[in-house]
Amino acid sequence: TQNKIQMSDLRANDKPHPELFAISKKAIAPDPTGGTKTSYWFYEKSRGAWNETRNLETNTQSQRKAFDAKYPRNQRFDKGLFSKVWYSHLSKPHIVSLGPQKCFARFHTDFLTNLVQEGDTEWPIFFKKTIGILLLWKAAEKEIKRRIREGMYQSFAQNITAYTIALLSHQTKQKIDLSKLWDLQKVPDEIMNYLMDLADTAHDHITNLPTNFSLVSEYSKRESCWKDLISKQIPSPPNSISKFIYSNQSKMKIDSSQDEKNIEFCNSKGSEGWFELSKWMKEKDWGSGKQRSQCFNMGKTLAANREPSSALSFACKKAWDSMENNYGWNN
Repeated sequence: TQNKIQMSDLRANDKPHPELFAISKKAIAPDPTGGTKTSYWFYEKSRGAWNETRNLETNTQSQRKAFDAKYPRNQRFDKGLFSKVWYSHLSKPHIVSLGPQKCFARFHTDFLTNLVQEGDTEWPIFFKKTIGILLLWKAAEKEIKRRIREGMYQSFAQNITAYTIALLSHQTKQKIDLSKLWDLQKVPDEIMNYLMDLADTAHDHITNLPTNFSLVSEYSKRESCWKDLISKQIPSPPNSISKFIYSNQSKMKIDSSQDEKNIEFCNSKGSEGWFELSKWMKEKDWGSGKQRSQCFNMGKTLAANREPSSALSFACKKAWDSMENNYGWNN
């Protein structure tokens, strides 16, 4: 009678899943109506985490109602969906079509693990970008399912959605401003209209089977399906979505007044504050090794009564703010 153990269940405590779970409990989603509604996107790093948290934190009907408003059911996502939306964005819809467990296994091993080892990923920013892709996925999937119900498309909603998101990413060279979608908490009409043009293309492609395939579900799992699709004439992004395309800009140089503020901030925490933060990050296994080392070095610098450099102060303040705002550090 026990639930079957899945590969994703065994990875719940591997980095960066605990970090992303902590962020999901702290990152307030902007109210898309412009009001003051407070809600969060709940990341289920383990199966049933949303229900478990709801049961632990609520006792009455009014408390459950408040919890559901704070963590809406349609704003929770598990590791399977997490991997599907990212691998669609990374132009691997054929892997998404293998199903959530196989997709997650590849995603965790080939992508997430590399990010962790590189050690310089800003997980709060990564989390918000994840929600940006989730918004695209959910909006596209909802409309695709409507078209299936009305007989405009055949079935295969997951496959069409994966290939649609992959086409959007491919046609925009992965430069859709996902952080802007986080700020909006919705998919603008301009992008939605283009998504549906791409959905038409994706649907027609995967349902027009080559002679050596008899099932859409099997054809869509092959990399050749994706390669054949992008070799065709794909609708180009309209000018109307240009305002949502990220353009690489050189980083602004921090002015001297900001340098002074960073140094002042670091001095105000004292050497013990930085030693404690470094120790806390290590115990929780949060942040990168580089960040923990920088915080420890800040502690040593202040303990020796030396003035910290602008570069070290900038990095340490950034780490302090991230741990405080996203992980619950309180000192």
